[in-house]
Amino acid sequence: MPRLLPLVALVGLAACQSAAPVATVPAVATPAVGLDHAALHVADLGESVAFYQRVFGLEEIAAPGDPTVIRWLRLGPAQLHLIHYDGDVPPTTKAVHFALRVADLDALVARVAELEIPYSDWPGVAGAVSVRGDGIRQIYVQDPDGYWIEVNNAR
Repeated sequence: MPRLLPLVALVGLAACQSAAPVATVPAVATPAVGLDHAALHVADLGESVAFYQRVFGLEEIAAPGDPTVIRWLRLGPAQLHLIHYDGDVPPTTKAVHFALRVADLDALVARVAELEIPYSDWPGVAGAVSVRGDGIRQIYVQDPDGYWIEVNNAR
């Protein structure tokens, strides 16, 4: 241990004396990355599929396997996989969410209100719309299993 203390002190001293910027790791060429799908455990497949179709207009697409266990919805170029789960769905908080963007947030807010689906802003004010620091407007809703969904007007 005594040998480490001088090294730590020396590194700390050198860091304090240096005004040079910290070197960054050069970017590595990687293949393009995009979202393929998100998967959620749900208690009632029919109820969950109906929610995502009714609120967001998602189209159901063919899924491999037993439709009483798994169903897929088209989510732009990606997919939302809903998987039946016997047991408690893991609890979530608003910080654990996925986000959907829509071209017309006001129309979506009107649809959610018409369907009597509670929504709130980030702090939790019922019926309110948040405006992020970057100017993007958003609301939060929960699906039948309590998963949080941010809906925003990001471009």
